[in-house]
Amino acid sequence: MGLKGIYTPGAPWGPNTGLTGLLIGGASMAGAGLSLALAAYAVLRRHDMPRLMQFASMNLLIIVMLLLG
Repeated sequence: MGLKGIYTPGAPWGPNTGLTGLLIGGASMAGAGLSLALAAYAVLRRHDMPRLMQFASMNLLIIVMLLLG
């Protein structure tokens, strides 16, 4: 919901909300970026750490479901 609220007018952290919007939006963008980086790392290490691959794929699935919902 954090990423979706960045561009949704009327959201508490959407456009023109000042510092609150900047902090929540920045944290959402950082979380999405770290999730993608973790997924890329998990793909490279999938044979050594299969549990990391499960976590990273579920994490990305939840992010996509929230963005589309």
